[in-house]
Amino acid sequence: MEELKDSRSSEFFKIFGTRKMNSVEAIAEGYRILCLHKNLPQEAKDLMETLIRTNFKLEKEILELKKGKNNG
Repeated sequence: MEELKDSRSSEFFKIFGTRKMNSVEAIAEGYRILCLHKNLPQEAKDLMETLIRTNFKLEKEILELKKGKNNG
């Protein structure tokens, strides 16, 4: 698994290291790259999906808080 981590993370940064992404985009892209590995356990896929959903909710809350702070 360590070998997969090294090769996939370097691929991720090679492709997206120069483009600024929010955390939801970054996690989703990391998940997409991980899914290219055919032997990725379903548990890992499920955990990544949960992480993406949770992070998306947090990003949304942060935007709402910033919006409220600017209006108040």
